[in-house]
Amino acid sequence: MTCDYSKYKIAFIGGDQRAVYAAQRLAGKGIESALFGFDQYKGDIGLCTKCDTVEDAATLADILVLPIPMTCDGITVCAPFCSKCLLLDEVLKSVSGDTAVLYGGGCFKIEKHVALRDKDVFNYAARIDFQTANAVPTAEAALEIALREKPVTLCGQTALVVGYGRIGKVLCRLLCAFGVQVYASARKSEDLIFAETNGCKPIKTDRIGEVIGKCSLIFNTVPKPVINADVLSHVRKDALLIDLASKPGGVDFAAAKNAGIKTLWALGLPGKVFPVSAGSILADTVLTILEERGNKKC
Repeated sequence: MTCDYSKYKIAFIGGDQRAVYAAQRLAGKGIESALFGFDQYKGDIGLCTKCDTVEDAATLADILVLPIPMTCDGITVCAPFCSKCLLLDEVLKSVSGDTAVLYGGGCFKIEKHVALRDKDVFNYAARIDFQTANAVPTAEAALEIALREKPVTLCGQTALVVGYGRIGKVLCRLLCAFGVQVYASARKSEDLIFAETNGCKPIKTDRIGEVIGKCSLIFNTVPKPVINADVLSHVRKDALLIDLASKPGGVDFAAAKNAGIKTLWALGLPGKVFPVSAGSILADTVLTILEERGNKKC
């Protein structure tokens, strides 16, 4: 059954530019789309409207979309374009009636919050389709950082990509296309075989210390402490280390600083570097969730 999107009213609460572009894309589908927490955003919002209070947004919408990351401290909603702090608890308490909540989870989960009892709550960041689509802008943004930070061309460099998951696979492919010699680490034997088939030199993740000293570029995608002080002791002083993993990350940052290794923890790259593409991915994920909800509004 085809979903009649015009029956929906959606409000985005906080977030970066991707939320604006997602709202615009949904408005183009006939969905009434609103923004709250964007009073300092000076760009075009297209067919969207701005709400003055979170209560207005909650009253207007039957779907509330919280950002990715939803919160960094468990207290406030990430809202870089808002002139005041948005308290997460107050936002959740504003949810009423049959309003559903979509959020970009990470370390913090809200499904069991008392205000959301008997509510439909969806962690879109945990969805495979969302994660897979975001791998491309994340990997391309990581390359952009490397190109900006290194004083030499990528071609001819040697890189290590720790983790051969969604982001790791795309990143390895892009690096190889740039003429980089790539070591790809993984835990599973089948991933190592695929990495070698795709032109990379495979290495078990627990053995990266054996090759990391050869690499001028190091990318981590594993959100576990895989690049510890012992591994860092083998890293070249001219190497650039980019951690793409979500919190808690995979690098001992204190040890890296003490060793004088240039280390960047690059979080939220899709929304920061490619907000239009990231907004389209978010909007498409929201549309998929609406379709999966079935006949509640369709």
